[in-house]
Amino acid sequence: MALYWTIVNNRREALWEFTKFISKFSPACSSDLRLACMIVNDHDLFMQLKLGDNVDPEGGSLRHMLSCPRDEINVSRHGSSEVNCPSDDLQVHEGHGMGENYFFARFVFRMFQKCLRIRQKLAVEFVAQGHIWVLCFCMGSKGSWCVQYGLSEPSLPVYPNTKLAIQAHSKPPCSSCATQRPLLLDLTYLGEPMVPEGLLHHYKGIEPKKSLIAVEQQLDDWLMNDDPPYVDCDGTLIAGLTVTMK
Repeated sequence: MALYWTIVNNRREALWEFTKFISKFSPACSSDLRLACMIVNDHDLFMQLKLGDNVDPEGGSLRHMLSCPRDEINVSRHGSSEVNCPSDDLQVHEGHGMGENYFFARFVFRMFQKCLRIRQKLAVEFVAQGHIWVLCFCMGSKGSWCVQYGLSEPSLPVYPNTKLAIQAHSKPPCSSCATQRPLLLDLTYLGEPMVPEGLLHHYKGIEPKKSLIAVEQQLDDWLMNDDPPYVDCDGTLIAGLTVTMK
């Protein structure tokens, strides 16, 4: 619990001194650190401590084998929610332009198509508005590609209105100058709140049949096509997630 309190009490120097003697966090320690980063809403620290790696550990190993750089994440309370704005790998903008219950997260997935072809899954976690969120591209249970987003433990339930935009990279057919429009997906769920998987039993007043663990949206087979419209020549996919919470 010592590391937990260094984060909660904003004692970063002490935290880094402790971590010099720790080669790998135990599951219990990792759980405490995730909770602490969520409490202080510190997305940068969450990424620096690699606390989101467990959401897709095999994906991390695959990136290492492919010599693919690990996703970087920048967090700011100011910025544009445009998918096409310059970025590093993932930016989270909070409380700007749409009230304090709004955030925008921008993702850059390198070797996106190659990773999906090998593992049929790509997932990341990030911290925003005092919650831990997960975004995942995968082969769904119905045998079609889909994108999912939801909450990770130990986040509290929320009522999110969500839209995902995937940036286009190629020109549409029969056009020499126009640019393909972004792919816009409405991931809003009108019902009971979104609840992290495994925590539904804590909330007796929420009806299980109406609650939501994750929102899923089916995608077409363009993910596996050669020269797909939303993946650039280097295999990079850029997406932006806009979430407004009630």
